[in-house]
Amino acid sequence: MTCGLDHILFMYDAPTDSHVYGPRQTASHSLRGRVGTIPAKLTGYGERWDGDRCFLWAEGVVQQAAVFGEDLHLIRRIEAEVGSNDIWLTDRVVHHGFYRTPQMFCYHINAAHLVLAEGSRYLAPIRDVVWAGHAGADHRKQQVGYRTLPGPQHNFHEQVWQHEMGVDAAGEVPVALVNDTLGLGLEVTTRKDQFPCQYEWQNLQQGQYALGIEPSTNHVLGNKAARERGEMIWLEHGDERRYDTVFRVLDGAAVIAASEARIAAITRQPDEDYPEPSDNHLPIGDRS
Repeated sequence: MTCGLDHILFMYDAPTDSHVYGPRQTASHSLRGRVGTIPAKLTGYGERWDGDRCFLWAEGVVQQAAVFGEDLHLIRRIEAEVGSNDIWLTDRVVHHGFYRTPQMFCYHINAAHLVLAEGSRYLAPIRDVVWAGHAGADHRKQQVGYRTLPGPQHNFHEQVWQHEMGVDAAGEVPVALVNDTLGLGLEVTTRKDQFPCQYEWQNLQQGQYALGIEPSTNHVLGNKAARERGEMIWLEHGDERRYDTVFRVLDGAAVIAASEARIAAITRQPDEDYPEPSDNHLPIGDRS
């Protein structure tokens, strides 16, 4: 699920003074923003060749617009090489309006059974466990840590972690969920300069069973904090932000081991399942 384009996370009434219209003092943002409820328009699809390599692609656009408000276009291209296990997702958010407009972006990438199962492992170059949404009520209470996943649970309350990720020499952050028993995994690679923050969402309730890999432009602190901390992205007319993501199916023990080694070479993640959150939300700037 795509969250944005000018708001992510929980509901919030944001000031709209930059839109220069007195009767509309605030914008009431729904959960995760508006973009996920707006139909997309398919603008093209086909194939391209690079020598003997064939790539299939599709493109579309979602327009989030309002009178006396934003006019943001999400232009998405999905591409896959025939015979490979990689899918490339390229998003561009372009502001066609004429008011200064905030921009926030987050992916809710939910992996479920069969990749998610009892004993599945979350692999990530975690430098610091920053925040746990359930920490105030004791983050050991449900006996589910960040690293090793149980099977479906009864009456499970969602858990959310924010991790500060390390980055490789290319500026990339690979994160994976792996099922060693089946020799199957999903790896998601993003760029730290595009998505400086990352959450891990655990919804292990029976009938809903999923783990979310969630790269984000902003801290879990939300819209208000992004403004107050000077970390909100602001777009003027014609401005554009780009987001590049690679999804990779990890097929077999050797491929899983290679992914784990790649991640560990960046930063070794905490060995314990219940690291104490630091509450150290680093300033968002050039952290690549």
